[in-house]
Amino acid sequence: MVDLTEQQKTLIANGWAVIKKHLKQNGVDAFIMLFTMKPAYQDYFSTFKGMSMEEIALSGKMRAHGSMFMGALAGIIENLDDLECAAEILRSKVQSHEKRNIGRQHFHDLLYAVLPAFLAQKLGNEFTDEAGAAWMTAVDILMSVIDDELAKMAQLSAA
Repeated sequence: MVDLTEQQKTLIANGWAVIKKHLKQNGVDAFIMLFTMKPAYQDYFSTFKGMSMEEIALSGKMRAHGSMFMGALAGIIENLDDLECAAEILRSKVQSHEKRNIGRQHFHDLLYAVLPAFLAQKLGNEFTDEAGAAWMTAVDILMSVIDDELAKMAQLSAA
């Protein structure tokens, strides 16, 4: 597994410190952005099917799911100095979401489309080209873990 440089880890940690200040609301905002950018993904959540973005944003269930999502993301990001630990957290999320028919494309869209837009929105001028490149290096690492786990799961189900 490729490792992040100390500078990349610092840039990511600095950005995460800003996001972490409003973790619950940022979790809601991340899902609103996901559903806005990828409207079909809203239907994967039966609770939110047919709801407006305003209704979803005010939903206690969305606040709960957003909090859980951000908690898992925190576990991954705060363990980037221990990539095997971060990878284990991510593997468990891949496994639990596979049961909900969430696959590679969904993770790819979240990491490569939604996350950069979300970070740019939340971090503003702090989301420099250098910071963006650091986050994308981390995303590449995470996506390789996702790909490996999905391949392993496919092999097990084929056996």
